Amino acid sequence: MFQTIKDKFAMVAIALLTIAVIASGAMWAVTAGQLSTANTNLTNAIAAKTLLQTDLNNATVALKAAEIEKDRLRLDAALTAKTLTVREQERNKVATVLQETKAKATAVIEGSTDEAIKKWANSGVPYELNQLLKHAAYCANRNSQYDAICHAATRTVELLPSARLQRQDKQRFIPLRASTERRNC
Repeated sequence: MFQTIKDKFAMVAIALLTIAVIASGAMWAVTAGQLSTANTNLTNAIAAKTLLQTDLNNATVALKAAEIEKDRLRLDAALTAKTLTVREQERNKVATVLQETKAKATAVIEGSTDEAIKKWANSGVPYELNQLLKHAAYCANRNSQYDAICHAATRTVELLPSARLQRQDKQRFIPLRASTERRNC
């Protein structure tokens, strides 16, 4: 009888041990799955942190570059303001000198007793001389740049009196420019 109780007890113990081994295996499998999930989450978090750090570094570099550009623009603005101030002062000086020179010239001409000077002051400027002066001013000031070789080729076709021809009433054409448009010089 003890043998059967012993056998039953051994079978119950074996069954309990088998259940314990199966339960611990199942718990080990669940724990291993949780550990694998935790490792995957940790790897993803490290990758996200690295990506955020890279974005932060790029933003820092861009911000530093923007600060440098802002400082450069401030210096450019200050230099431009100073240049404009100097230019305006120089313009005012030139305007003052021009007014003084005109006043002096007027005083000399009006105060002169010489008849030749009064006759010269009252006579008109010849058209050809006026055109020459306008053309010279155009060549020197076109687009605010000096053109060292600016000659009559930039002007339109005009009638000029011919000194070589025998008859004074004849005029000849001298093409100064191929275009027929007329430029006001």
